Amino acid sequence: MKDLNSRQWYRDLEILYTGIFFDFSEEEKENLLQVAGGFDMPNKFMHHITLQFRPETGEHVKWMLEHEGLEVKVKVIGVADSKKVAALSILIPHPTRVWCKNGIPHLTVATAKSIRPF
Repeated sequence: MKDLNSRQWYRDLEILYTGIFFDFSEEEKENLLQVAGGFDMPNKFMHHITLQFRPETGEHVKWMLEHEGLEVKVKVIGVADSKKVAALSILIPHPTRVWCKNGIPHLTVATAKSIRPF
């Protein structure tokens, strides 16, 4: 295992995003689709909440690596449903919340054919 106290080894990493990741069962995915809408949308996601897109290496990446595998209980606090996207607004608990640089933490459930989730 890498020495996480050494800042050198992860400086050259090209990290696309950090996040909270889910492994929902098919039944749980169906429930999310019922809550958020998006049944008719062809692109189904429901696998992560982005904490930071293209994070700079440093304290954020170090914290994420030190807490890899940490179970985080999140709470759904809102729904966004349109013809283009279905998503759930999420409340992230402290201390993980501190590392979320996304203005509106959310779980993308589904998108229309021409819509990418990022």
